[in-house]
Amino acid sequence: MDKEKYWIYAFEMAVYIRNRCPTRATTGNKTPIEALTGKKPNLKYMRRFGEKCVAYVDGHKRGKLDSKGVQCRVLGIKEKGYLLVETDSGRIFKSVHVKFPKTALGLGRRGGGTVERKTKEEKTATPEPEEQNSEEEEARSPSPIRILQRLSQLPPKPRDKIAAKDINSAVDQSNIIDGRRRRAAYTFSATMEDPKSIAEALQRDDAPKWKGAILDELNSLVENGTWEVIDLKKEPTENIADTKWVHKRKQDAAGVFEKYKSRLVVRGFTQVEGVDYDETFAPVVRSTTIKALISVALAKEYRITQMDVVTAYLNSKMDFNVVIRIPDGYELLDPQIDRKRHALRLLKGQYGTKQGGYLWNEEFKGTLVSIGFKQAVSDPGLFRIQRNGSELLITLYVDNILIATDNEDLRKWVESQLVKRYKVKFLGEIYTLLGSVISYDLKGGQASFQQTSYLELIEQWYQLENTKYRTPLEAGIRLPEEAVDSTMGQYRSLLGARQCQQDQMGHQPHKTHAREDNLCP
Repeated sequence: MDKEKYWIYAFEMAVYIRNRCPTRATTGNKTPIEALTGKKPNLKYMRRFGEKCVAYVDGHKRGKLDSKGVQCRVLGIKEKGYLLVETDSGRIFKSVHVKFPKTALGLGRRGGGTVERKTKEEKTATPEPEEQNSEEEEARSPSPIRILQRLSQLPPKPRDKIAAKDINSAVDQSNIIDGRRRRAAYTFSATMEDPKSIAEALQRDDAPKWKGAILDELNSLVENGTWEVIDLKKEPTENIADTKWVHKRKQDAAGVFEKYKSRLVVRGFTQVEGVDYDETFAPVVRSTTIKALISVALAKEYRITQMDVVTAYLNSKMDFNVVIRIPDGYELLDPQIDRKRHALRLLKGQYGTKQGGYLWNEEFKGTLVSIGFKQAVSDPGLFRIQRNGSELLITLYVDNILIATDNEDLRKWVESQLVKRYKVKFLGEIYTLLGSVISYDLKGGQASFQQTSYLELIEQWYQLENTKYRTPLEAGIRLPEEAVDSTMGQYRSLLGARQCQQDQMGHQPHKTHAREDNLCP
């Protein structure tokens, strides 16, 4: 087989096998897949990369005199089938009906002995569904899972759905090569992304932490009086919106996981304009305003402190009759709830609602105006107050607040007014904001923005190569169309990540080349 042409398939196959081998990095010497799902992987249909086989050809695709099968070699294991390459034509396809020769290997002498094979046909082998998805069947260059050396870094995206089946046979420990098994970051649980649902969260190794985060969110919503339970038979409603759980492992500026956070959000796209929402616009402070604020602070020697409003959206009152379905996991609070009969009427501006951001912004603006602040004309996310010859500036980015002043008494008074109305978390002097590490020196009159951690996460996520080649760009190079098509989606995603960095803090990356292809389908 052509090593250069099929190396990516070999790499993916190696990762597939490695994740099904025991490792000391997991508790109980489990395989990474078993540590993730709690079930042993099915090795019944495991095959060697490049192994010869015969793939069955459907009757409607061949003539009466044509062969019923074609000679192939294995490139990988896919859902309910194998990824094969036809020996004669080089065509790559997936097949369910595959026959493998049964071989008996005789070990020759070291240094070039011969290997004898006795071949016998066996029954058609069809793998059980495990962890592959339909999108990977079409991809020519799938993104392999990288072996990380730091648990503190955000891992590459794993496959979305994983469902393994028990097996009767065990892996022979004598066949396991030690290699670099002490790399704790290699475990699948450390490289998987945040769960997409409650069911997925509660099936992981860190399920107790996710369960605690889910209960904390539900209890917080109930304590804040976010909703009331209604009987749909007694109070029929015109529209019922859906909800979704969002699970996230919070990271600090260094990329270390600090806590597990679960948030229940409303699927705003299921709301109906004019029925359960109207106004939606909610401004946030611009990045140029934040930089201007820091410049003013340096010039006037203002100290900048930072604070967060806890569950900010829940501080505003709902302006429409918004009804949502009973969310998943609500049974943890009320096991007797009847999903078909009951629903929840929102009393507060829940996250995800169309008007949630607008209601919170109006609430916070009203609070500041009531204590003497004035909103800037140039940026609605900036507010200013003057008292006894002193000035204090406040910026708002969703629920993140910056306060700049040289009068500590005025700062404490403003903070006390906010504490009376909201539950806030004081973060001290400004350090991180929107993925940037901010440092400023009042005495030296200098400030700096650093996004090294965010850039490292992007580099790790998209597996960017930083090797300095002797010739970075070969003159007259012509890339095959397959390479362009296979990286199109990944390139769009990378552009989005870089655009987010640029939009949030106005940092413009330097690009040697721009993509000229039409990135929009």
